[in-house]
Amino acid sequence: MFWYSHQRRLAYAPEASRIEAILNLLFLLSIILLPVTTGLFGSYMTSSDVTALYGFNLTLISALNTILWVIAVAPRRDWVVTVAPAFATVVFIIASIVGLFTPYLTRYVWPIAFLAPVLAAYAERWENRR
Repeated sequence: MFWYSHQRRLAYAPEASRIEAILNLLFLLSIILLPVTTGLFGSYMTSSDVTALYGFNLTLISALNTILWVIAVAPRRDWVVTVAPAFATVVFIIASIVGLFTPYLTRYVWPIAFLAPVLAAYAERWENRR
């Protein structure tokens, strides 16, 4: 989902400032760390520390993605495009907080982020009707 969003953002705004390029590298670095945190989570699913680490990694990726989308969209003021990344970020923040107290519930909260593209399509359709 993050790679797809990354490709869409690069097609939407192919040019970038230095700060945007650095944020993009941090975004890609956080994706590279995902197999490590996923492996830990798969092995120690009941540990609140590992769940928090995995949740933090997902939240970091999503937050950087949202920030990059906001930077890309700002000149055009086409804010409806940011609905999907912002929704996913909110879901991951909520899941990370839930994971600190009840790690087993996060596996039911994280998949809600996959509704982000559906929500974005609905938001774009609603925007086009106006």
